Formats: sequence, C-alpha cells, structure tokens
Amino acid sequence: MKTLPSSGSSTGKRHSGFLLSKWYLDCIAHDGTTFVGYAAQLRWKSLSLRYSSLLIRRVDGSLHSATSFLQAPLPHREGAVIRWSPRPLKTDGEWNCVQPSVERELYKNHAGSITWSCCSPMTRTRIAVNKSTLIEGIGYAERLTISIPPWQLPIELLRWGRFHSENDSLVWIDWRGPVSQRFLFHNSEEVAAPSIADHEIEGAKNLRLSLKRMAVLRDGPIISDTLAMIPGAKKIFPQSILQLYESKWLSRGEMFFDNSSCGSGWAIHELVSFR
Repeated sequence: MKTLPSSGSSTGKRHSGFLLSKWYLDCIAHDGTTFVGYAAQLRWKSLSLRYSSLLIRRVDGSLHSATSFLQAPLPHREGAVIRWSPRPLKTDGEWNCVQPSVERELYKNHAGSITWSCCSPMTRTRIAVNKSTLIEGIGYAERLTISIPPWQLPIELLRWGRFHSENDSLVWIDWRGPVSQRFLFHNSEEVAAPSIADHEIEGAKNLRLSLKRMAVLRDGPIISDTLAMIPGAKKIFPQSILQLYESKWLSRGEMFFDNSSCGSGWAIHELVSFR
C-alpha cells in the first residue's frame, strides 16, 4: 500500500486529541442535476459536534444548500449499500456500490494520521429530498478519518476529483506541499499519474481525461459557510484554517486511451488552498 511518508516516530508521543470523521457523498443525474452531501463528526478540545450539509445544483443552474448541526445519523453501510437519512435535511439517500472500495493511509506522524476510504468510485444512487425532489444517477461515496489538526498537515494545495462514464470511473488526489504525492485510480485499480491539473488528468498506459469546466459548485473560504456556523469558531480555530479556500466544479469529461475517445461523462473536482 502506497502512503505519504511519515513524520517522526510515534514512540512516547501523545496524539493531538483532534478527531474528524467526514463523509462525502454525491450523485449526478443524466441531465446534470447534482447532489453533494457532507456528514461529519468532530471532537477537539472542548468542541464536540456533528453536522450534515447538502448542495443541489438544478438543470437551470440554480443552487440550493442547507446545513444542520442537529444530531443526525452518519451514513452507514449494509453490505454493498450505503444509506444516509439526515432528518434535519429531509433527505433519504441510497448508494449501491458497483465497484470495489479503495483505502489509503495518506499521512502519519506522532500526532495521528489521515486515512482516505473510498467506499466505491461508482454507485447507482437514488436520493429523495423534501419528498418532492428525486435525484437518480451515478454517485460516489468516501470517508476521511483525520486525527491530526488539518493546519498541522504538510500540505499547501490539494486537487481532488472523481469522474464517471457509463462503464468507467477515475478518482484522483494531488497533494502538494513539503510532502507531495499523487494518486489515480481507474475502476478502483491504482495507476501512475504523471500529471494532474484542473483541466486534464494524465495516467499511465496512455490514459487521459479531458475536463471542460461547466459550472461552479462552490468558490470561497470555508469560514464563510460551515465553520462560520460554529459558535466561537474564530476563537477556536487558528487563522490558517479559517483562510482555507475551496473551489469546486461540475464538469463534462471525456476519457481517452491512445488518443482515442472511450467514453464521456460527468466529473466533480476541486482545488483547495491551505496557505
């Protein structure tokens, strides 16, 4: 298993006391209607909270978002099915996994670790929101478990994304900073990634994904939404994490082998600046 290098020994060291379990789930319908959901549980110092949020982009380009800090169940897996039903958001979703899961320990040091678990790069998904909106399409589900405060990670820039066509999936992670690493998975199998950029992903064996940016799903500092809703957030979190900036896009993508197109579909991808 490929991991980012560790920093120091854990012998005789105490962990940070920080623990974040964060789920990300999405679904894109054939017409481009998009659902993005987050569910997380955070413990740090005197803070203990659970939150859930969603973002829906409709065909006409309008965006609807909602966030709740009321207690709601985290997503749970039953065999090949992931279910998430946060009542405060009036949402009921089911992600049926059709490709194998992938897991990597991305980084580890004396304070803790960060583990990325892609439950399935491709799911058949059905989501009902407010009993009036039904979104069905191809989805994706992952979970991050972080026991190192994010502002202590050796990272300056992060590119992440996922693409699906009818038969293929791609997932990529591009971690830039004092410790840098790239990961690229094609149908759950890891392949080398010579280049990862906002508009194009290059993989081994003459694999290439071309992205055409279609719509901005999110663009702004994290403090402007979720963290801003946490009482006393500006006093609890260091300035560096409050300035963390995220751009997230919905794009059309076309995948190529040996310069020949082998399928088109949708991609959700993001660029996060930590500095």
